[in-house]
Amino acid sequence: MITADFNVIVCAILRKNNEILLGKKIEGPHPVGLGGKWHFPGGVVEKRETLEEALRREMREELGIEIEINELVGVGHSFNPNWKGKRNYAVQVYFECFPKSEKFRPSDDVADVKWVKGREIEKHLKDIEHTLPNDVKEYLNKLGWK
Repeated sequence: MITADFNVIVCAILRKNNEILLGKKIEGPHPVGLGGKWHFPGGVVEKRETLEEALRREMREELGIEIEINELVGVGHSFNPNWKGKRNYAVQVYFECFPKSEKFRPSDDVADVKWVKGREIEKHLKDIEHTLPNDVKEYLNKLGWK
């Protein structure tokens, strides 16, 4: 019997001027393949949470910050065919956000955080570029990532 998990994940494209904040997950297995990779911070929407509530909670948990959510940037999806013996489907919802503070307290599943701009964005996101929806790529193009 094949079983599957389905998750909705919220992702913050945190901006400061023309820079964005990226997080690097710790090495190891990850349900959507982010182990050891740079990514947009975020996480799974829990039952009875709105997307915005989940994103604010995830930023407090993952980075120790409060955020201002500006607008929806794009929606994508991913599939991990063998996550702990199950298929894992995920829908990712990306929002442009602004941090209310510049002091971060990354959680224990985040190895590093870094402000990047221009071509640095492409360099850091090359491992996950294929998972990014076109709307997010177009948004990043305006910031000079390609």
